[in-house]
Amino acid sequence: FFFFNDTATTEIYTEQIVGSVRCVQETGIGECGSDALRFGLLAYMIQGGSINLDVKRVEGYRNFCNKIWNSFKLVHMTFNKDFKYDISKLDNFESLELVDKWILIKLNKCVEEMNRSLKDYEFGTATQCFQGFWLYSFCDVYLEVIKPIFKENSYSERAIIVQNILLTIIDQGLKLIHPLMPFITEELYQKLPDYEGHAESISIATYPQNNEKWVGEEQENNVEELQKLVKTIRSLTAGINLPSSARPQVFAVFIEQNEKLRSSVQQNIQFIQVLAKCAGVEFLNSKSDVPVGCIMGVSNTILEIHVFVKEHIKADQEIVRLEKQKQKIEALMKPIQVKVNNPNFSKMPEDVKTQNTEKLKGYEIEIQKLDEALEQFKQLL
Repeated sequence: FFFFNDTATTEIYTEQIVGSVRCVQETGIGECGSDALRFGLLAYMIQGGSINLDVKRVEGYRNFCNKIWNSFKLVHMTFNKDFKYDISKLDNFESLELVDKWILIKLNKCVEEMNRSLKDYEFGTATQCFQGFWLYSFCDVYLEVIKPIFKENSYSERAIIVQNILLTIIDQGLKLIHPLMPFITEELYQKLPDYEGHAESISIATYPQNNEKWVGEEQENNVEELQKLVKTIRSLTAGINLPSSARPQVFAVFIEQNEKLRSSVQQNIQFIQVLAKCAGVEFLNSKSDVPVGCIMGVSNTILEIHVFVKEHIKADQEIVRLEKQKQKIEALMKPIQVKVNNPNFSKMPEDVKTQNTEKLKGYEIEIQKLDEALEQFKQLL
């Protein structure tokens, strides 16, 4: 707000500002918190120049703060009363499970990039780096994969190693993001279990540094291959009305033999079971061995994936549902096709042409996917 010596002028400008805000935010600006606002403003620094602040984006960072809080809460619940933090259990890096090595490598890369970004005053890059690690590596993958471990036995040797990894990630993660989110990180840091080296305040704690042991391009590539397999399975099951409790069996047939991938899948089957929500993966010698009742996709260009869904769905009902969905999309496509095929379409503004052609292309892709799904379901009848 700008204030003037003339009270009347100040009131006029105040009304204009409030009015312009109401035009954009009819219900007002929601409470986001200083951490979300601070993080949002720093994220905007990646583009440089003036900031056209989008409140919705700040609200998104408020949701990110909630994600940090909830993931901390989940991790804290895994610590039993006898847990003692001992980072030396992670010294033998090569003996750890693949997913454990992978998350520590990802953490180490985040530490390295955060140090570089802050040193070079690239605060926008720092926000992207940390958010990417926390959301897509830690929460979406690692936390999901390790959940079953604590349902079985939180005192097992595997559980103890995972607990130490979790506390390492939370401890270093809070320290990494503290300069960008000072308030939530201080509060959560005070809730951490007491351990040697725990500072009185996170603001005086040592900032994380790169660990030369936690590196491995091969481990990253292996997990990336597993993630591609998971993505293929999930994309196959996403387009059908599969019950949420269903865990279909998956069959895999190599288009090109790859013993390394086969071994990686077999050794990390729980990774796939949890993230893909399937019963397991069985390798078959040829496509002719695949049981009737599967839908098929291809992963990594060398592996055919067959998901057995016949016992979980009714194919005739799925066909009716997909046909209706196809008709709706075709109805949406028709006016755009008429517009694009009009001889005067080339005379329209570039942004209008781009918008219509992209929308039409998107509909065509959806129709293609529906046709593929319909063909597979017809084979199940």
